[in-house]
Amino acid sequence: MPNKYWHTAIDPSSVSASVGTATESNYCAGNHFLDLLARYRRAQGRPAMAIGFGMIPEIGYLHDNPEIGALPLRKGIQAINEDEFLQITDLALSQPLDMPHVWGTAAAGHVLKGLEPFGFIELRRQGFDDADNTLKQQAQNGDLPAEVASSMDNEGATLEEAVLRHVTARFANLVLTPVDKVPPQKPLTEFGMDSMIAAEFCTWFFQAFRYDVLSLELLSKTVTVASLAAMVAADISARGQATLT
Repeated sequence: MPNKYWHTAIDPSSVSASVGTATESNYCAGNHFLDLLARYRRAQGRPAMAIGFGMIPEIGYLHDNPEIGALPLRKGIQAINEDEFLQITDLALSQPLDMPHVWGTAAAGHVLKGLEPFGFIELRRQGFDDADNTLKQQAQNGDLPAEVASSMDNEGATLEEAVLRHVTARFANLVLTPVDKVPPQKPLTEFGMDSMIAAEFCTWFFQAFRYDVLSLELLSKTVTVASLAAMVAADISARGQATLT
């Protein structure tokens, strides 16, 4: 289409293109391309605007898996609702957003929504502590998380089977993969495990089971969800025997 017919060009992008998301390199790269496309068009004097939207928990994957929202929050990404999404899009379409920018005129064609810069100080202070209840140790039955105890009491699962279900569910959330797509015998590294995810997983293991797992151990090519569950179950059993004696 000739440029004279273009009043504006909106590239719906994602804030992940700027801050990154573990295991989602293709998604981040694709959205980053949209950001650069808008800059390229503006550098040629053409209309363009890339909008990097943040989390929208009311719809999509976050709606079905609300606990995932804790991960972007740690980066300072705040959620927006559907109404805000529509308002931001309408603003970009209806009003000129050409504002002076220290990086040049092309950068004015990139809007990021969901980042709260002043929150980074507090997030850095917290480190890997998580304020979200889903990552805290829950109601316990002895040394067992509530979900593990429920699986054993209500479904007749063994300790190792219940631990395996719990660990698999948590790992699936970390790598943004459906639980049924996480085979217990598949090495964690094949899911895109990196040092950031490993640190997150280590913290969760201690909070949930009071069990220390080394980050380097999680980055091993031989470690699987099943092997981790077996180690945790053995540790819980050993602690139980020690208590009895």
